[in-house]
Amino acid sequence: MMQTDIFTQSADKIFSLANPSSGFDAAIWSQVEEAGFDRLLLPEDDGGAGDAFEEATAIVGSMGRHAAAVPLVETLVANWCLSRAGLKVESGSKAFVALDSSQARYEDGNVLLQKEVIFCWAPVADQVVVLVRSFDGTSKLIVLEGIGGAVGTSMASDPLTILTADVKLRPSHAVLFNDGDLALALAALLKSAAMSGAISAALDLSIEYANSRKQFGKPIGAFQAVQHMVVRIASEMASVDAAVRYGAGTLATEPLWAAALAKGRASEAAGIVCAAAHQLHGAIGFTREYALHRYSRRLWSWREEYGNERVWYRAVGEAALADSTSLWAKMTERGLLESPAR
Repeated sequence: MMQTDIFTQSADKIFSLANPSSGFDAAIWSQVEEAGFDRLLLPEDDGGAGDAFEEATAIVGSMGRHAAAVPLVETLVANWCLSRAGLKVESGSKAFVALDSSQARYEDGNVLLQKEVIFCWAPVADQVVVLVRSFDGTSKLIVLEGIGGAVGTSMASDPLTILTADVKLRPSHAVLFNDGDLALALAALLKSAAMSGAISAALDLSIEYANSRKQFGKPIGAFQAVQHMVVRIASEMASVDAAVRYGAGTLATEPLWAAALAKGRASEAAGIVCAAAHQLHGAIGFTREYALHRYSRRLWSWREEYGNERVWYRAVGEAALADSTSLWAKMTERGLLESPAR
């Protein structure tokens, strides 16, 4: 825990200086690269710390807590994939997209999109890395130097590119990839960690507002209904934080199970937290001048990235049905119900 605290403190020093305006924060990204955060999951010989999943969640959690507009999750996962695939890891920011066979297929040296696909961070990325997972369990890792398409922004104000079905993309590299499940799980886990950080910030804002805003001569935090809202946000934060820490500890051995619990819980919590926080703040919570929207918009956007709660809870159910033991036994055997030590 002490080591992750050091990473958190180091990340907080950088991300606390984040520009609250929307779009890519180039100044913060420069500091991220200087600190080596983008290469954390690379082997030690390449300047990383290996599969330091717990440390990565700590750094990404800080990014979410300070609403830093940088593609750190995507670059971390893309760099890890490139290294695992034996490809050169170039410097610079990256976009990472995980697709299945219903969304894209690789044929004749091209990637053929079969559905509309959103490439978050692609407009500012130096490389676009695409993971195509087939239903037969095989995966393809594909590197695109650039893509066309319509440019816009997500609900979180992150830049994105939208490509329609039947678009063909010619990659610079395309290799078979044996770690497709782990790559998707890593992306989902890190996005969950970012959401945990955003929920923490929303809780802090809610507590501060409840203690400072007065009604009928006393702080609104004295009213039981408001206290219930704060407790609801705090309980969701504790649940997501526990799921993320559990996921970081089990990702290497059971990636899809770890990701399903973390991302499913984080995506579910996003709607609950945003509803409670905005209800508590009233009209001020919807203004651009107040900070709450930086976190609620990110939570609404991030809950859909790398699978929402419906996708991941289905995975939990399928894992339970595929196991000869009961779901209760599966949970208790893996320590899911134990309180993680801080």
